[in-house]
Amino acid sequence: MHANYVSYFPAERRRALSATISVKSAAGRISKGPAFTPAGYVIRLGGQFEAQERAARVIVWLSFASLGLMFLVLWGHFGSVNLTLQVLLNIPSAFLGAAVLLLVTGQTLSIATLVGFVALGGVASRNGILLLDHYLHLMREEGAAFGPELIRRAGRERIVPVVMTALTSGIALVPLFLSPGEPGRELLYPVATVILGGLVSSTLLDVLLTPGVFHLFGRRSAERARDRRDPHALAAAQRALAFDDPPPTENPR
Repeated sequence: MHANYVSYFPAERRRALSATISVKSAAGRISKGPAFTPAGYVIRLGGQFEAQERAARVIVWLSFASLGLMFLVLWGHFGSVNLTLQVLLNIPSAFLGAAVLLLVTGQTLSIATLVGFVALGGVASRNGILLLDHYLHLMREEGAAFGPELIRRAGRERIVPVVMTALTSGIALVPLFLSPGEPGRELLYPVATVILGGLVSSTLLDVLLTPGVFHLFGRRSAERARDRRDPHALAAAQRALAFDDPPPTENPR
């Protein structure tokens, strides 16, 4: 650390101190500021640390905005707050695996990991959408009754797409995860760590979490969604029934 020079501003004097910190854990101590500040002195933190703090705040606000947009899109698709919340419940399970893998690899929370968490939220919701859509399809189109047999059948028919989508996404990130020290991958390695850990935990927990929550809390919402029909499809079905009905015959006198 070294002092550059004293510069004069209106009604104040300023001395700039620059330092290069190689330990990532020191960021938490820097954010707290000094333990003692003499009277008449003000300490302001700037440079890369200030830019990183500002970017972190922007990403947090954008995360809440994207979560709200996801809620609106899912609510418009399912027409049910209950089913929408069941899909969003997969996000914490994905964050759990991402956090565990970050701890195992010795990484800390940074801008790159925050970006990875935002991307992971959308990826983790995909498996829940696949399962819930298939539950409703079996109830609506094939007349399956709500119960354990419906959940087991949908799980058997959707386990391959769920696993394959997770594998294709995860395999593409393995080269980035296995090369943390290579130049040019300083930002990609944390993102790959977060998404890879989240994919593993969300895929494993989704097999148990989504069916269990749907069986416990989704009966009424699923039955309402089953009874709701597309008006155009309903009109076409009514026209087909009217066409198939034979014309009325008059009784001979």
